[in-house]
Amino acid sequence: MKKTISKILKFLLPNNVYYHRRDNYFFILYSHFELFIKTLLLRFSKLKYIFLPSRHIGAIFLLNKMTLFFKKNKINFFLWDACLLGVERNQKAIAGTASDIDLGIIFNKKKDLKIILSLKNDFKLRFHNNLSSVQLFHKYGTVDISLFSKIGSKLTVTFDIPIGKEKNTRDENKYYKKKLYFKLYDFIPFLKKKMYSKYYLIPINYTYLLKKKYGKNWKFPDKKEQLYYV
Repeated sequence: MKKTISKILKFLLPNNVYYHRRDNYFFILYSHFELFIKTLLLRFSKLKYIFLPSRHIGAIFLLNKMTLFFKKNKINFFLWDACLLGVERNQKAIAGTASDIDLGIIFNKKKDLKIILSLKNDFKLRFHNNLSSVQLFHKYGTVDISLFSKIGSKLTVTFDIPIGKEKNTRDENKYYKKKLYFKLYDFIPFLKKKMYSKYYLIPINYTYLLKKKYGKNWKFPDKKEQLYYV
């Protein structure tokens, strides 16, 4: 159905408008309805889930799935980006709209790549920036895993940053690559914090890392759509 809507919009809309179709009201409305239907059974699995936004319900399911997967393969994952923001703002949920689930692992290509590739049985996989990250696409949502490479006592990872974000425009199709370096001791030993009623690992020096990524005002949400999970 979503593909049909895209085809209709491509026929009706000018090119520059079509390429921003995901901002189109009807496209957004249908996407929300589609996810609501997909997560309907999950919504009634627990009383606390009944009134949650669909994306958060999907996130809970996928977090449980990733927890079982990584535990089985003896890999520690930690909360990152919007997940870490939400936990440290005491929201106990992913910050913002939960459009994706942001996780990280300390990645050993020789040992871990084959394990990550085995996820293709349940997800559509897309790697970025020479194995700096992988996106997992599922009917309940998207999981973004940053793959931090360990070099001595440092960790490094490359991110795609939208040019529009820097220029305050809506150009979503152009990116530049930014390589970031971190100290290993800012991550381990990991701490544990609660999100959606379960405990997850987070980097030990989370405040420093959030300031480095988001600036000194990281504690203050810049979006209206925020969930506080009680």
